[in-house]
Amino acid sequence: MQSEKDSFENFRQLATQLDTALNRALILLFFLIVTDVPLIFALMIEDIAITVFIVLPTLFLDILAIAVFVATMVAAINRTPGIVMDPPYPEALLVLTPDGLIEYIDKRHPTDVVSFADLLSIQIQRDDNNNVLLQLLYFDGREGQWSQRAHFGPQERIAQEIMKAFIYYQKQHGRTVQP
Repeated sequence: MQSEKDSFENFRQLATQLDTALNRALILLFFLIVTDVPLIFALMIEDIAITVFIVLPTLFLDILAIAVFVATMVAAINRTPGIVMDPPYPEALLVLTPDGLIEYIDKRHPTDVVSFADLLSIQIQRDDNNNVLLQLLYFDGREGQWSQRAHFGPQERIAQEIMKAFIYYQKQHGRTVQP
């Protein structure tokens, strides 16, 4: 299985390869325009010998340039890693209930449960890698953190939805909402 970081790296490499391909295509286009100008003049000349003398080398150069372009593009495509669209944890599930959240990854990872009844407050924060995490403060003084272990969607939006559910829970149970 491929991690999200590896998938992003493969996507970055693919984008770089596409940028290189676009540059090569523009160079080829410019080359074809420059080399085909003599063709236009050759077609206006009525002397068939001069026309053939100009047209054949120009067509040969055009065909050679296109062949080199195609060969380099095929080589670049073969060097570029594929992007795996399968999620790293296909069984992963995040359930947000009125009373908390449950995160299931797979059989090898423990199920993570956060009960709003045990929490005094939740704060949305970012770590050093700019990942969104929730700082959890429990009534008994413990502190904890929760962040997505699998990719369920935009981290910020999911954290905000969890925060909304927590605030709703607090209001439903007559608690004051802690910042």
